[in-house]
Order: sequence, then structure tokens, then C-alpha cells
Amino acid sequence: MKRIISILHIAVLLFVVSICMSCDVVPEDQGPVIFDDVERIELDDYDGTRFTFDVPNGVSTVVLGVFHNTIQTQGQTILNEVDFAGGNRTGLPGYVKGEVNKSALYEYDPGTKDFDPTLSYNTNGSYWWAVWGYDSDGNLTHASEQVNDTINF
Repeated sequence: MKRIISILHIAVLLFVVSICMSCDVVPEDQGPVIFDDVERIELDDYDGTRFTFDVPNGVSTVVLGVFHNTIQTQGQTILNEVDFAGGNRTGLPGYVKGEVNKSALYEYDPGTKDFDPTLSYNTNGSYWWAVWGYDSDGNLTHASEQVNDTINF
């Protein structure tokens, strides 16, 4: 009887250890998220026409940012705002939850720190893009890794 209990103990212990080891595993092909102390937003794809990504529960505002160079951050701040070319966000024309068509990208205005929906962004080139999200209180809570793609309009 003791032997059966010992075997069950070992089996349960191995099961628990294997579950714990699989938690928080990031696939090797994923880079780190662009901001510190946030949860991950999964990027699905840029297929040459649409950017697609997951929008986790609790995220009320999503931003898709497109940059001329690698996105540089410290903590939860973008350091190279000068490279912030354009994008889209919740509430602007062309934003659909979890996807943005490249034809719905707008120029970034550093004066307002927002996109200008009167100015479409349509310059061909190689860009770095990422997605980040805020909760209903305006707190940055989620972000993706950054990905480099060629965008042709």
C-alpha cells in the first residue's frame, strides 16, 4: 500500500512540475514585448494588406504603431518618437477589433501624440510595427513584440 501511495505521489508531483514548466513559455521565434511590465498581445500576421492581432479581454484601446526604424523603448516610454511614422487606433476610421488594413494607416502627429485621420500614411518601405493596449482607465497593460515588414501601397 505504501508503495502505491509513493508511486501516486511521484506521478502527481511530475504532473504538477510539467504543468508549471509549460506556464509562461514563450515560443522561441517570438521576441520580447516592446514595453516593460505588460502582458503580451499576440500578433497574427501582416499579409501584405492587413495587420491582424489578438485583443485580450480588458483592453479597451488598441494602438497599431508603424515606425521607420526599430522601436526603442525604456520602461513604458517610446524613445524614438521621431521614427513613429503612422498607424491606427481604436475609435479611428478603418480600425476593426483585431485588424487594420494598410489603407487605414494615418500619419502620426507628434504635437497631438495621436494619428491624424485626415492624412493617410502611404509611403512604401520597410517598417517596424507593434501593437499595444490600454485598459478603460488609460493604463498601458498590454504590448506585442515588434516585427519588420515591407509595406507597399
